[in-house]
Amino acid sequence: MLYTKPKETLHIITGNMLGDGSIQYNNISIIRKPKGNAKYGMTMDTYSLNYLNHLYENVYGQFSLSGIYPYPNTKLPQHSNKTVTQYNFSTRSLPLFTELHNI
Repeated sequence: MLYTKPKETLHIITGNMLGDGSIQYNNISIIRKPKGNAKYGMTMDTYSLNYLNHLYENVYGQFSLSGIYPYPNTKLPQHSNKTVTQYNFSTRSLPLFTELHNI
């Protein structure tokens, strides 16, 4: 199933995993075994927002419905007077990311 995606997409995801991205599981059982599929997430500082937008629009958007979020989220009352220092997104939990995690 992993190789049903274009090779270029897999190369980009793999390169980003070695840099700023990570693959994680939402559900880890008591015996530390993952349940379900993994998801991909990426966080970058404010100076890299254009690059993050480019990656999201051209590679990761097809795997995600959430969009890119600022941190701290200044729309929340507890963060209203803070400055955004980073942006992040995560994908849906999918077999593709589980396979990449296992590799």
